[in-house]
Amino acid sequence: MRFIRPSFLVLAMGIALVGAACEQPTSPGSASPSSTPSMSVAPQATTNGSVDQHALGQAVPAFGGFFLDHGTPVVYLTDVSKRDAVAPRLADFLQAHGLSTSDLEVRQGRFGYHQLEGFFPRAEDALFSHAGAVFADVDEAHDRVTLGAEASAVQGIRTAVDRLGFPDGAVQVVAARPIVEVQTLQDRFDPVPGGVQIHFSNFLCSIGVIAQRAGQLGFVTASHCTDTQGGVEGTQYFQPLSSTDGTVIATEVADPTYFTSRDDSRCPRGGHCRFSDASFAASTGARSFALGEIAHTTGFGSLTFDGTFYDITGTASGNGVVGTSRSKVGRTTGFTTGTVTQSCVDTGVQGSNKVLLCQDFVSADGSQPIVGGGDSGSQVFTGTSNVTYWGQLWGGSSDNLMFVYSPASQVEQELGSLVVTAGGGGGGGGGGGATVSASFTQSCHFGDCTFDASGSTGAASFAWDFGDGATGSGVTTSHTYTAAGTFTVTLTATASDGTTTDQATSSVTCQTKGPNLQCK
Repeated sequence: MRFIRPSFLVLAMGIALVGAACEQPTSPGSASPSSTPSMSVAPQATTNGSVDQHALGQAVPAFGGFFLDHGTPVVYLTDVSKRDAVAPRLADFLQAHGLSTSDLEVRQGRFGYHQLEGFFPRAEDALFSHAGAVFADVDEAHDRVTLGAEASAVQGIRTAVDRLGFPDGAVQVVAARPIVEVQTLQDRFDPVPGGVQIHFSNFLCSIGVIAQRAGQLGFVTASHCTDTQGGVEGTQYFQPLSSTDGTVIATEVADPTYFTSRDDSRCPRGGHCRFSDASFAASTGARSFALGEIAHTTGFGSLTFDGTFYDITGTASGNGVVGTSRSKVGRTTGFTTGTVTQSCVDTGVQGSNKVLLCQDFVSADGSQPIVGGGDSGSQVFTGTSNVTYWGQLWGGSSDNLMFVYSPASQVEQELGSLVVTAGGGGGGGGGGGATVSASFTQSCHFGDCTFDASGSTGAASFAWDFGDGATGSGVTTSHTYTAAGTFTVTLTATASDGTTTDQATSSVTCQTKGPNLQCK
């Protein structure tokens, strides 16, 4: 479950990164179960859909790992008589998945989870001191520490690990596909939901979730979907392309810098680390944002928007359980789903010394791709209509059959509390009490009129109705009238919670004078 550091491709389109988010140029033997124990005697090791493997290992030293094997709940125990000590602590998770403690299968384990955590730091350092390192994982599905490396590096890393004198079978080095960073729902949206295309510099990525952060409405995307990964430089974003709409819809305001082992011992020596590949961009007010909504497509792998949305109703905490499903919507491969195959993996980005700590891996359930260049920044969720936000996709394997995401709790650890639901819920943040007041001024020259709403207060987005069937957006806007008449202009200002609004109106009267139309 822990620390896999895969070399992933970053999936942003147009970026020459090797990681699951390739950027793309913008050119257009089981023990018999015993009777179910009382569920009230042991504290739960589950939180919000996740299982805390570390806590279970501390509470029950015989515990070696828990996962789902094709839907069957499985636990490794070094002492199989400890089943009744573990089962009650998993009861909530099992119940949430339509299972009970009587379904729990026990397998003979060789190592306790706390033992594996003790082996892990030295094994991880040995791995990441070599070129070709992909990931390091306290692997709860195999009761061992698993180290992944590119095929050409496996033997050298095995030799280095063997020198450390771990017990037989405690640490295994396996060949693994390198990971690349990932960055097409490619049309213009207003209001803007999660899952659609954004453009910055020469690259394309995906919006993850629309969110409110520190009173600002905006969106979360990948850190490598900024002009400079790590650190704030004010990256400007367009949607879908600057060539089709040159309005800046958001500006980067949060993107933590990387740290080293000198700053935090959890970072391996020689690595530059973060807990998420995530950044936040604040709305400029030029476009409305659909807080709590993710674009819904017509099916698996489809980019076609069906006119409906997934509604985010909550945020998960912690890492996923191996064997559970995850979905995402991104600009390149659209809606896809897969299964968590490794949890809390320290993940390396191919061709760099960047290490993303405690990430989750999701693999395809078949042969269809579930990620592609440009999907970087996509949100990861569970559910089919009302959904739970689980984190931010940033990378994937080179064959596009596996993606990597940063858990939502780690995104918030770095970016701060986020409100991601239209009702104001989310990861610890609250957005109640929003107020907004709409007002504007206008001026006309012949039929050309300009409108300025900068006197409004508490507004994050502005929508205009010019009274002749035309509409607009932005804190300032312009419109050309082509016929005589009196037109009622309506401004709707929306607060950062996405639901509180206020309106202001004014009249524009246009008369034909000679060959010209005069408006005032």
